[in-house]
Amino acid sequence: MRTPARNFLRCQVAWLADGLVRELPRDTSALVIHSINPHGFAWLRRVTEDNVDLNRNFVDHAQPYPENPAYSELATAICPPSWTDAARREARARLDAYVAKHDAKALQSAFSRGQYHHPDGLFFGGNAPTWSNRTLTRIFKTMLGRAKHIGVIDFHTGLGPYG
Repeated sequence: MRTPARNFLRCQVAWLADGLVRELPRDTSALVIHSINPHGFAWLRRVTEDNVDLNRNFVDHAQPYPENPAYSELATAICPPSWTDAARREARARLDAYVAKHDAKALQSAFSRGQYHHPDGLFFGGNAPTWSNRTLTRIFKTMLGRAKHIGVIDFHTGLGPYG
């Protein structure tokens, strides 16, 4: 079975194995990190072991977090406190009503733009830098601290169809 993690690894290994890394200019180095979210890779999820969406965790945690009032309005419909048939029907009705009032893009935005107030919810950005965030920051400071220019390729599936 092809998984996103396996495909990413193949791309990185192929780039190294095919010798393309040797085509970099002489004054250029490459730092290849396969996975900075081992929990997410192990469980084929985008979140860390703390249910933190790592893509939403790289914010200035000393500043107020971005607000997402639409998610807060829909939080109990997005993640119902119980998963009974009645609770699911009520959640579906609330989500359908939101789409009828706003539109489907607004609903997608409510979900996917991230939120910082519902730790058990979707796309939770966390309330502090996660282990993965701190580890990547430490790697960058250690390995790239003297670099004049840095280019980053963040290769992940993101939203949309697979691949």
